[in-house]
Amino acid sequence: MIREAAVRKNNGNIDGALQLYADVLDRSPKLAVTHLEMALIFHDYKKDYLRAIYHYERYLELRPSTEKKKIITDRIRLAGQSYAAKLAEDGSAVAELGKISEALTDLKKENDALKNNVKQLNLQLEQAKNKPVEVPVAAPIKLTVPIQDDLPAKLSDVSSRVSSSRTAVVGQPALRSYTVKRGDTLRNIALELYRNVEKADEIFKVNRDKMRSPGDLKAGQVLVLP
Repeated sequence: MIREAAVRKNNGNIDGALQLYADVLDRSPKLAVTHLEMALIFHDYKKDYLRAIYHYERYLELRPSTEKKKIITDRIRLAGQSYAAKLAEDGSAVAELGKISEALTDLKKENDALKNNVKQLNLQLEQAKNKPVEVPVAAPIKLTVPIQDDLPAKLSDVSSRVSSSRTAVVGQPALRSYTVKRGDTLRNIALELYRNVEKADEIFKVNRDKMRSPGDLKAGQVLVLP
């Protein structure tokens, strides 16, 4: 088969020769001379420099002490140079490699941006978990004193009216009331009106006539506030 392959090569039937050499390697993969013949064909006739380098190296692996080692090494170097020159001439291949490189760079940037966004979202989520919940507290009820239209003309009359008002307030303290809503407790009523849950005990004390215990509350019930 090797002799027939050589005949085909000499007659210009390069593809036929390669086919026969490939059949030989299928039967005897370690037949070094076949690797060398295929390397020469790929190098000199097919200009397939990568395959040529492969078969040159396989030949050197099988015949490490061959006298042709320097010649084979030089041909491997020449095949590598020819392959590099071929790539340089093929502008489309170089351009395609450039596009791939740019695409990889863009993907890396996009990946880094996504990682940063995920990091920021995780940080915001952690802060939201640790943030205390603010419970809105209703403003305390303000008691207003009606404004009188008949203002005194003299300063002495003003002083007299102020004294009279103070006496009236001290003598008759104003009472406030609160209508119980569904779900109310004395503690949340105290928190809403006084911003102090301890006031719940005082509310219970002044309403003992209508409450058997601090939890004895009904919707619509009117409580007196201390």
